[in-house]
Amino acid sequence: MILIDELCEILGTNICRDILMLDFISLQDDPVFKIRKEMVSRLIRFSKVLGESIFVGVIIPVFRKLS
Repeated sequence: MILIDELCEILGTNICRDILMLDFISLQDDPVFKIRKEMVSRLIRFSKVLGESIFVGVIIPVFRKLS
C-alpha cells in the first residue's frame, strides 16, 4: 500500500484506474485489521489521482465500509 501511495502520482490516472485500483480496493476485505487501517490513510493521495467521478462512485463507498 505504501508503494501504491508513493507511486500513484508518478504513474498517473490511467494506470492507477486500470491496474492498481482493483488491487487497492480488494484490500478493503482483508482479514488483517492493520491492512484495512493503513488503507484508510492511503486513500487521500490515491483518490486525488483518480479524479472526482471515481472518488464519488468507488472510493467513498470503500471509505464508508472501512469506517
